Amino acid sequence: MVTELALCQSFHTTYAAESYADPVAAGTYSMGFKSSTDADCSAHWGPDNSCQHVYGHNTKRLTGVTIEECMIACCNAQARYDFVCLSFDWFAVEGSTCDLSDEGPSTVGLTVNGQHVDGHNTKRLTDVTIVDCMIACCDAQARYGFVCLSFDWYADEVVEQESTCDLSDEGPSTVALTAPGVNGGEYDNYALVPLPPPDAGQANGDPHLMLAHGGKADFRGTDKGIYNFLSAENLSLNMMTEFADFYLHDTDHPRHKLVHGSFLTQAHIVAKTGGGRTVRASYWASKIGPLNIGWMNATIDRQQAFALGPHTTKVVDDVTLHMDYSSLHVTTGEWELAVTPQAVERSVAGPVRRIDVQMTPRVAESQLSVPPHGMIGQSWDGDNKAVFGEEDEFPVRGEYTTSAMAEGAIEGVPTDYLMSSPYATDFKYSRFGLDHASPRDVSKLTGRIKAASPQAANGAGVVEKEMELSAGQVS
Repeated sequence: MVTELALCQSFHTTYAAESYADPVAAGTYSMGFKSSTDADCSAHWGPDNSCQHVYGHNTKRLTGVTIEECMIACCNAQARYDFVCLSFDWFAVEGSTCDLSDEGPSTVGLTVNGQHVDGHNTKRLTDVTIVDCMIACCDAQARYGFVCLSFDWYADEVVEQESTCDLSDEGPSTVALTAPGVNGGEYDNYALVPLPPPDAGQANGDPHLMLAHGGKADFRGTDKGIYNFLSAENLSLNMMTEFADFYLHDTDHPRHKLVHGSFLTQAHIVAKTGGGRTVRASYWASKIGPLNIGWMNATIDRQQAFALGPHTTKVVDDVTLHMDYSSLHVTTGEWELAVTPQAVERSVAGPVRRIDVQMTPRVAESQLSVPPHGMIGQSWDGDNKAVFGEEDEFPVRGEYTTSAMAEGAIEGVPTDYLMSSPYATDFKYSRFGLDHASPRDVSKLTGRIKAASPQAANGAGVVEKEMELSAGQVS
């Protein structure tokens, strides 16, 4: 039996309500997890976590396989078994067992059988079940005045209610676990696993979308079309795409080419404050001067419009508008937006300045009041999976017209995200003003789906993925 609990605001883990009482009888599991999502399945695997395993969550069991075969099966699980494998437990005995899982150490706790945190028993409880122990650890700060990082639970072999629960302000990440049989090593340790820092979604270059959980897609848009990129309960971000011609690389470069593409040139933001006021703010790439000085226009309800220039701040209830030298930052209770100007290098026709945008949740994804939507916002769907949509593949040289519209990584079709005006908030998947909604249905997406991976913050301009057309190989 597995009991799943959302513990505190900072943690989410899954604990086993039953664990192996005897680690020797249970055998030794080695837990492997992916730290890369290479398309060729040559994934890098995490360290050999002997004697640890992800308890439960065994989506697919294989027997009589080597650990190498188990790795390959995990990497290819989506094609073979129709699910994304995040980790596997491998049982090293005759007739070896391989349990493929759609969870991993980043999403659930590791159970460490027969080992415990010795000498850091901040609070002992007796005559409790393991579920009581879990709840006590989560509420320890309120109940006992300390933050509980893990607990040791001794499973009485006869009566569970007579079991012992030792709450600790230490855990496997801060102190070493005591080996089985040493100082009462019959205890099993359960550690809380902190959530990773929130993913940042981005749109940069011509335009490349960096999605939550490590997904990617390219988005051409339409000339002077306005699309919703983020729709949340109290925040909406619309972006304008504008066609442009430009050269990639200098004329004497072997990969010099003319690109008919597009850039983001306007950002329009609507934020509802905790005090019930509506803030509307706009940033235009065309207004950026030769010294790269930026400024924005904004209104509060129906009041007179105002401008913010470099190094100025405006606070409206729980919404903050701030200008750096040239970048705009909008902060709400749940989100932070950053709009940054860039020059269009080697411009031939169209805009000579563009903007990049980054959006970052300020709370854990599971704590967002309403699952967001929009071109990028929908990728915070709570599934810990990276979704990859269409991406443009540039030839080595010559002339190229971009065409990718993020197909496969978005619900519906691109026209579903076209907005009627800069400050419009209503569209097919709008979340603005809603107090409840469901995340997108990932099963209906046609893009590649892989295990989540950390994404590098890439604020660079054009990033090209060139393909040797003659050889048919990506260079």
